[in-house]
Amino acid sequence: MMEKKKANELIVIIGVLLILGILLHILFMLNAKLQLVNRKMSSVDSRVNQLLSNIADKSVDLDKKFSQIERELGFLNLQVIYGKIRKDGTIAFGANFSAFKAGVGSYGVVFGTSFGEKPTALVSIEDTKELAGLIRAVPSEAGDRIDISIFSDFNATVPADREFSFVAIGKKK
Repeated sequence: MMEKKKANELIVIIGVLLILGILLHILFMLNAKLQLVNRKMSSVDSRVNQLLSNIADKSVDLDKKFSQIERELGFLNLQVIYGKIRKDGTIAFGANFSAFKAGVGSYGVVFGTSFGEKPTALVSIEDTKELAGLIRAVPSEAGDRIDISIFSDFNATVPADREFSFVAIGKKK
């Protein structure tokens, strides 16, 4: 009887050891998978950082090109102010202006340096999913601001919040 009890205990111990061995094997497999995932995530992080760097470089390139245009137009006594405004009226990029949202689809851009006369303003919607509609850009006679209204229809009856870019060109003061 004692031998049978010891045999049963030995079987239980061997069973527990087998289960522990299987669990240990599973842990090693999971660890290997986790290391693979970490390597892939590191590669993805590296690629994302590279893409973000490329975007930043392109933004800098765009600023350099506009600065070059401004320098070349300087002999014509022209001023150029440009930027991008988010749906909420905050500035995404640009300089020498402030922006605000006056209501649904209604924005204002106030120039840091006024133009010598009423400037020409070009405005375009940025979101490719929200292109339909009408944009009304009205530069002030004083040359110190642009009032912008954006509508989701071509009849100018439904105001809509949209991200937009603008360029204002006019004579320097």
